[in-house]
Amino acid sequence: MDFNHLRTSFLLIAITLISGCATYVERSLLQRIPPSEIGGVTPDTLLEEGIETREFCLSVRTECTNYLFAAASGSAEKNEIALKFTVTFTNGTKVYELDLNREQVPYTERGTVVLAHGYGADKQMWKMMINYLTFLGFNVIAPDLQGHGESTIDQPSFGYHDAEVFSALIDSLSAKDVPRPLIAAGVSMGGVTVSRLATIRDDVAGLLLYAPMAEFDEATIGFIQMFMPKVSRVLPESSVRTAVQDALTARSVPAGGASVVTYLDEIEVPTLIIVSDKDPIAPIDVYEPIAERNSNIQLQQLLKRHHIEITAIDKSSHQIVWPWLEQFGHRKTFDEDASS
Repeated sequence: MDFNHLRTSFLLIAITLISGCATYVERSLLQRIPPSEIGGVTPDTLLEEGIETREFCLSVRTECTNYLFAAASGSAEKNEIALKFTVTFTNGTKVYELDLNREQVPYTERGTVVLAHGYGADKQMWKMMINYLTFLGFNVIAPDLQGHGESTIDQPSFGYHDAEVFSALIDSLSAKDVPRPLIAAGVSMGGVTVSRLATIRDDVAGLLLYAPMAEFDEATIGFIQMFMPKVSRVLPESSVRTAVQDALTARSVPAGGASVVTYLDEIEVPTLIIVSDKDPIAPIDVYEPIAERNSNIQLQQLLKRHHIEITAIDKSSHQIVWPWLEQFGHRKTFDEDASS
């Protein structure tokens, strides 16, 4: 996965901020995000791995998005899995790998996980995660957010309005496609989407949040500090906050609507938050007091990972995620829920 395109987008925004043109910056934030570059990933190559590319439209035909769907991999189909995830930086690459077999993870059909990507990414970023979760026994749904990927809505909603789209998509699918329990997982800005989803639906059984976005302006400042340290030293933080707030207002996102923190105290389901000690975009000190006062929240760290590496799966992340997911037990269909 190559995240240099995202760095370039933020660099252009930062340069514009320095020049003082806040209106242009607001427009830049509201533009469609350039497609990410994930080498060799196409609908055909995904289908070879059992991952379908589907389309979902709201009642207005022009409001559509594509999503990835994959069913759980039964023991007869897949007895072992080898996962490999490569992250490309300007100064090199990092490789994350994990091998699993059925002795380590006995097959049980466990439910459904819906995945929400972050700002600047798209549904294809979840390819390795989808293979991992289906091996564990989950069906997986991974849509494009507004303004990203193959969504026909060009302006991002910064995770907020995407929650309604996710909810409508879930309701549109068959019982076979979306067995219970339903787990919602998101990274960065996608954490806003799934956290809000858990507050507008009563059937989300658990939340898995990777480096969730506390505030969009803080996340933007953190990103610039991480990837453009020289720019951050001359870039007025007040200009960033103004531009971000103007963009949120333009998309009718209410105060606090693009912050995971807004939703966490309302959430009464098991929630796992995974952060890194090297990530200024989702610093652990934001979530420590929330976890202390909410017994539903478990906070874990993956050490020495940048923000864009937080979802990479290896032995250390598996040892955190797998025991948490095991608590949700066996899957149930909609019909079983209705009869219970």
